[in-house]
Amino acid sequence: MTIFWLVAICLVIAALLFIVPPLLKESVAEPGVDHTELNIAVYRNQLAELEQDRANKVITEEHYERTRHEIERRLLQDTAGAKSKAEKSGGARATAVALLIAVPVASVALYNHLGSPNAITGQGPIVSQAGSGDHKDTGAQIEAMVGQLVARLDSNPDDWEGWLMLARSYQFMQKNDEASKALAKMRGRLMALLSQDPNDMQANLLLATAYRMDKKHVEAAAAYKKVMPMIEANPQMAGEGFADLMADYADSLALASNGILEGEPLRVIHKALEVQPNHVRALWLLGTHAYEAGEFATALTYWRRIAAIVPPDSEEAQIMAGNIQEIEAKMRAAGQAVPASTQIAVTAQPEAANATLAGTVTLSAQLQDKVDPSDTVFVFARAASGPRMPLAIIKKQANELPISFTLDSSMSMAPGMSLATVSDVVVGARVSKSGNAMPQSGDLQGFSQTVKVGATGLDIVIDEMVP
Repeated sequence: MTIFWLVAICLVIAALLFIVPPLLKESVAEPGVDHTELNIAVYRNQLAELEQDRANKVITEEHYERTRHEIERRLLQDTAGAKSKAEKSGGARATAVALLIAVPVASVALYNHLGSPNAITGQGPIVSQAGSGDHKDTGAQIEAMVGQLVARLDSNPDDWEGWLMLARSYQFMQKNDEASKALAKMRGRLMALLSQDPNDMQANLLLATAYRMDKKHVEAAAAYKKVMPMIEANPQMAGEGFADLMADYADSLALASNGILEGEPLRVIHKALEVQPNHVRALWLLGTHAYEAGEFATALTYWRRIAAIVPPDSEEAQIMAGNIQEIEAKMRAAGQAVPASTQIAVTAQPEAANATLAGTVTLSAQLQDKVDPSDTVFVFARAASGPRMPLAIIKKQANELPISFTLDSSMSMAPGMSLATVSDVVVGARVSKSGNAMPQSGDLQGFSQTVKVGATGLDIVIDEMVP
């Protein structure tokens, strides 16, 4: 019996040695795992494969350079808004600790249930009781969460962020066909909205995003073109997200034209930098264009600017360090003088004021009997003129009425569309039986007159039924 358990313990330890040390190592270097880290891992693998193809002479040097810069560009795009490493959670460490406990316990429990523990002592077989807990692996947990998201979208199909999250989840799981189907469903609903209002700015931007995620760059560029001239003429409509939108637009235009930045994409990029001089992705696109044109000194200037902006210990900083080293070597090999590396001043960006609205929502006495305590109440603000997409929204329950509320620019539904981007708004409140933020027949609602952002003491009375 002793020999059996010694062997079993050794096998369990061996299994843990394959699993736990990498997780502990990850938790030290990266105290958490998020989509940014997953993106970095994917792109790192792609770069490794590309290096191998070049070493095996499967691809030309020109193809290698272009593809490498494209992979790095996508990495910077996907990590542009990431938080610093110090802000991430300790998920990997927690997983390691959980495995240290769960694997031995689960092993003993499974053996007691499925094996023949009495064979160790020579006694006859005894029927064991099933364990009360199921140990699901990470894949099963992800599948379960995706299933919950699908169910949520079935009941709330206009949850645009939900569709994008579902598509990202499928892409992470390498179920690209499922991701494309989810994005196609999202686009179908958006097109239904646009058939009623072709100039709906938010719907067009969401449509462009869904096309970009599905790598349908021609269609994405077409969706952007419907609204970007209006946004470019009125940058305040996009607020803090103006430079992001312009960079997305330029990127889509270039990818729709086989990666060519010359012409309209370059003009759009420079427009983004007029508003936000330190926009990393815009600088990256200009640096890539200069590099591919053989203008190494110009490219070096952009790489150094990016290196001065991004966190020193970030993946972006490592990429820039490699690019700077490479381009300096190319310049020396070509007999060109390498400009001295000087301290680059990073232009400070003014922080936008956190625009707010405050007041109270009450329910008309005539409608009291039409509301259940569990009904959902949405309080929101939308632009007095323009897109009807809420600029800020909060969710409450009817049993909280009367509701004191404060709306601010952090409560926006989409980047670039917040209270900080407009001056005049209408504030509304809606009781929803279905829990859907989109108005449906039978919902109860009430609205304010047009008010200025910053108004307080607003009195919103829910006094009408949606026909």
